[in-house]
Amino acid sequence: MTTHNPMNDSTASGQLSWQEPEGLPLLRIPISKEAQQIALVFASEQRNVKKGKQVFLNTLSVIAAHKCLKMFEFESYLESGDCWNKFKRLLSSNDADLLIPDFGRIECFPILTKQESIEIEEHLLETRVGCVGVKFHEHFNYVEMLGFKHFDKAFKSQQDNTRTFDVRDFQPFEDIFNYLKACPPSSIGKGTEWKTFEELGRKRFATAAAGDNKKYFWRGEIIELGESFKILLGAAKEFLNNNTQNIFFEIYNFVKETKLPKDLIITVVSNEGVVENFNQRNIGDNYSVDMKFKNLTVGTIFTLIFSLNDVQVAKRFIVESVES
Repeated sequence: MTTHNPMNDSTASGQLSWQEPEGLPLLRIPISKEAQQIALVFASEQRNVKKGKQVFLNTLSVIAAHKCLKMFEFESYLESGDCWNKFKRLLSSNDADLLIPDFGRIECFPILTKQESIEIEEHLLETRVGCVGVKFHEHFNYVEMLGFKHFDKAFKSQQDNTRTFDVRDFQPFEDIFNYLKACPPSSIGKGTEWKTFEELGRKRFATAAAGDNKKYFWRGEIIELGESFKILLGAAKEFLNNNTQNIFFEIYNFVKETKLPKDLIITVVSNEGVVENFNQRNIGDNYSVDMKFKNLTVGTIFTLIFSLNDVQVAKRFIVESVES
């Protein structure tokens, strides 16, 4: 998705619009109590409080990066890093590495509130292929993926003069996807997981008014958020011409006549970063969320992320031509 193909004019309470990268919100990753407990155990092994705090933050950063990559169906080996090795943790409290197959190790830097820079040591430039910034807040129940930086030749040459890296110079976290092997995105409304409304036991979703020359094909998919909650995602396409279309989504509680949960967050992500976050503050106390993405060209790829408490599910889509 590019700035030349705006995603805007959502019918949700807030306006969904494509912005320049500088103004984008960040991708939020929940931190479970189990992850916090692992980090506390690792921290308790250290000889002093300062090193223990560093290990605690490093561990949560690595877990968050692993969880984020997994959500987008990228593989990483959480327990293969030096930070997961007890002996190496005792020798050094600074390692925060995550191994990604067919790419290499990345360093996961925890970034605290008001922190402006990080120090990239020389050995990291030699043993890591890049780094991510993981932004922490006052509470440790979630973090935000601040960005990614690839350690290419130009960057390494620049770091020969200074070991300091300004956190404002991170590329969007989603930039890492350009270096990884991804599973192909899904077709909108196609595949065995998509059902007609009759098959789902539902009446047809509400649709925007359309002229005779516009085509709508509505389908629905059930998405499970944990063991006890399901949502119903409805999707339709409006073909403007052979290369451009509007995409409609409607999100409902799977239980009929039941409002969406207050803690539900819906995030829209393009290849260049987070486009928008919807939560109960801008969804409102509603039974549904309606989204309309306008003027998307064929080949555009974007992701919808559904988050509820510690559970996240990502659905990655591609805009296909009429003939597909």
